[in-house]
Amino acid sequence: MKFNHLMGAVVVAALGLSAATAVAKDGRVNYSKSVFSPERGVICDTYGTAYCADGTGISMSWTEKYLGPKAVTAFNKMTEGGDFDGSEFVLSNGVQCKTKINA
Repeated sequence: MKFNHLMGAVVVAALGLSAATAVAKDGRVNYSKSVFSPERGVICDTYGTAYCADGTGISMSWTEKYLGPKAVTAFNKMTEGGDFDGSEFVLSNGVQCKTKINA
C-alpha cells in the first residue's frame, strides 16, 4: 500500500494508516497516540527518540520545526557513531516506511 500523504515513493506496510483518528483545524492528522502528520508530506513520531520524516527519509529540519531542537540533539546522540540509514524506519505504531527504492 502506498501512503500518498508523504512525498516520493514511501512504501508503507503492516497496519496501514487509514485509521486516522482526527484532522485538526491546522491540518494535523493523528494516526496514533504518538504518530501524526503536521502537514502534507511530513510524518512525526514522538515515542522514544522522536523524529519527523518526509518522502526522502528522516529529516532533522522537520524534526526541529515540529518537535524542537532538543529532539534533534537526542536523535543525533542516539545515531552517532553508527551506520544509520534514515531512508528506512518503523514508526512506533508498527508501520514500516522505506523511502529509497532499490533497483
